[in-house]
Amino acid sequence: MTSERDERALYRGLWVAAGAAALYFGLRQYMYFKGVVPGTPVGEGGDFFAFLTAARDIATGHSPYDIALVHKGYGYVYSPFLAILLLPVHTLSVRLLWRSWIVLSLAALAACAGLFAWYGSPSLRRWHRPVFFAFVALTALDFGPTKWELYNGQTDVFVLLLLVISSLAAERNLPGRSGVLMGVAAAVKTWPVAVGLTLLRRGQLGRKRAALGFVIASLVAPVLALAIGGTSGMVSFFKVTVDGSSQPDPSYSVWGTPKVLFSVSRLAVPLTVSPALRIVSTIFLVAVVGGLLVIVLRWSDSSLLSYWNVVGCVVLLLPVSHLAYTMYFLPLLWIWALRALSSPSIDRVSFFMTVLMVAWWCFMYRWGWVEWPEESSFHYMYPFFADFTVFTASVLCDHFRNRTIEASSLSTSITRRVSAEALAPAE
Repeated sequence: MTSERDERALYRGLWVAAGAAALYFGLRQYMYFKGVVPGTPVGEGGDFFAFLTAARDIATGHSPYDIALVHKGYGYVYSPFLAILLLPVHTLSVRLLWRSWIVLSLAALAACAGLFAWYGSPSLRRWHRPVFFAFVALTALDFGPTKWELYNGQTDVFVLLLLVISSLAAERNLPGRSGVLMGVAAAVKTWPVAVGLTLLRRGQLGRKRAALGFVIASLVAPVLALAIGGTSGMVSFFKVTVDGSSQPDPSYSVWGTPKVLFSVSRLAVPLTVSPALRIVSTIFLVAVVGGLLVIVLRWSDSSLLSYWNVVGCVVLLLPVSHLAYTMYFLPLLWIWALRALSSPSIDRVSFFMTVLMVAWWCFMYRWGWVEWPEESSFHYMYPFFADFTVFTASVLCDHFRNRTIEASSLSTSITRRVSAEALAPAE
């Protein structure tokens, strides 16, 4: 009796420690950013200030879109969805709104950790559950790209949360809800509309219901643009979306990396100036990522892992892929770690991927705050190569693991059949 009581107390103590650790890292991030008072669309809190400015423009009857500012690199290039959400509070002080924004952002990250811990709980041993939650919370809250995201006051933490819920809904065979949440994510930031590629996976359950919910929710952004600005407002929304795909900022994608490596830019000194190398390397990278996408859609047996492999593919293929987008690879870390922890025996593939993903996380841990060395464009693009490596490994390891399991199952089935025939009485 005493032993059982002690075990329960220890188990609860582990959960309290895990929750305290998550709260500590969240508070540390909040204390770091709470003193910021955004005042321009560039610098600390610049993106949040742009959202707030767009809300104020809409409140006074003006369009939030200015093509001239977009060409300068800091115009409003998002859907009016965010600006409309800020309308009820746009008259409050910027300081109060900024602090509330940071709190909500951190809460979204904590919710991602909690949801993954809840999802993995049934497959984990009792003592592994609080450890897994602490691991997910730590890697989400104390991460270089996450800090860069909070520094800018962007919305990727909310998109990440929407996609996490969407992926778990798909895993729980709730395709309609999954599709709607995916569409809402596309209403917050336009690029998640490409995550709809997950609906093309072979064997996808409830494809029609998911596609219907996805399409309807994805129409929110253009409908709102039409409502606040008429036909010209909707045209402006589509125009800034297209124009925003060519920004002067670095793009850690298959398009941006060859550009920095093999052409003159203000970002870094190129390895060599060669249009031919830039074209060839771009074609090669696009082909590799496209081929990996085919593998995911054609052969992946895991709804959840395939979902986040597709997200990783989309991030690598985006014309503009910012440093903060590295956050979208975090669920791959959590999924592989969950596989390694929940396996009844040593799963070498999952263990290898977990080690690789942890090494990736450690490598990117403080990347958002380093000074970029102008003498090395290759060093400048390290985040792309890190993301590309773990994405490629995740797709190939999942494919190898599935084929190994199938081969093992087939071998066991044949063995049992031969044994049964050998033991059967002769007629």
